Amino acid sequence: MLDGSFAGFDPPPSYRIFIEDEIKYMNSDKFEKDRSFWKETFNSYPEITALKTRKTNTPSSAAKRKSFVLPDKLNKKITEFCSENRTSVFMLFFCALTIYLNRVLNKEDIIIGVPVLNRSNAAHKKIMGMFISTVPVRIFADTDLSFADFLDSATKEWMKALRHHKYSYNMIIDDLRERFEGITDLYDITLSYQNGKLNKEDVVQNEGRWHFCGHQKQSLVIHVNDRENDGSIVVDYDYLTDVFTEKEIEFLHDHMIRILWHGLDDPAKSVAKLEMVSEIEKKKVLYEFNKTSCDYPSGKTIIRLFEEQAERTPHKNAVYYADKSLTYDEFNRRANGLAWRLISEGTLLARIISVADAFDAMLSDRAYRSRLTVEEAKQQLLNGAGTQFDSHIVSVFLEIIDNMKDTDLLHGTPSGNE
Repeated sequence: MLDGSFAGFDPPPSYRIFIEDEIKYMNSDKFEKDRSFWKETFNSYPEITALKTRKTNTPSSAAKRKSFVLPDKLNKKITEFCSENRTSVFMLFFCALTIYLNRVLNKEDIIIGVPVLNRSNAAHKKIMGMFISTVPVRIFADTDLSFADFLDSATKEWMKALRHHKYSYNMIIDDLRERFEGITDLYDITLSYQNGKLNKEDVVQNEGRWHFCGHQKQSLVIHVNDRENDGSIVVDYDYLTDVFTEKEIEFLHDHMIRILWHGLDDPAKSVAKLEMVSEIEKKKVLYEFNKTSCDYPSGKTIIRLFEEQAERTPHKNAVYYADKSLTYDEFNRRANGLAWRLISEGTLLARIISVADAFDAMLSDRAYRSRLTVEEAKQQLLNGAGTQFDSHIVSVFLEIIDNMKDTDLLHGTPSGNE
């Protein structure tokens, strides 16, 4: 060591070898083929895929990590599926993430950054240094495909990108800036697969541990960790704290894992039909959030209730549209003016339709109330006769209703409800 020589083993290859190989690559046919591939991949304007925008004009790099250990049952299912279908853990998570982004962003064109080792030969693997580069993988999500076919299609796109990964991300960006204005980045979400195995026979009392620095550029970096070689998978979510909250990351993980689990359970099911939310969350969103029912004053029409509200709070905003609004008083005066104009012009058809449509609506279920009985709906028409409805039309309409059978009127609703 004192004379600069290595005792007992050969010195590692110099980083200079990598530099020389890069120069050769940039003057090769492979370089031109790779450039052509990426130009074709991004032949249309690539809109960056991001779940959320930053909350401030002065973005911070401060980030946190949220980790989840997958349950043993899911780990086993993933292992078996990969073995039976000759696919990888990475591709399963890549597909689950792509489907999730397609679902929540309602867009087909998805771009995800994927780090690659970038050591193309045995000599490079022995060189000390950081070689990792990121590949922008572009997928057009076809949700009509089955999960199995989606996985196959995404794998083909990934393999094509991997074959041309040596053409660096910076060069891709430089080429795009010559064709499109405003290009800064292609992705804001990164997915990495960490599977560097630790030989525990050599280090019996130690384990591999990866420390997060707490800073990053992208808003979300997802790491699928399969390093310990013990059949367990840990998923780390590194997220910018000025973009995401911890609760949002928990929801994201839950939704993505549900997509993955349902895809593994039934790979023949179409991507569009894979469940993303739990039954508890579905019940909360569809029913609990829509529980807006309240006691309705008997003997009063909607028109009368609105007029009373206009009397109580005439200057409070009632309706909004774009950047405009109307107060209760303004809205009420305009509604009354329109009503008197229609009456004065004698629009008989409009008055008939208003009675029939209101009666039909009252016999239909709504998110905020159950359907009314026929007798209740008839009473509502009588309450509104002379104000909301034409009295003569209401009288003729109710006479017709009285001559109809319940089964004709209620379309199969049991007469006992009457």
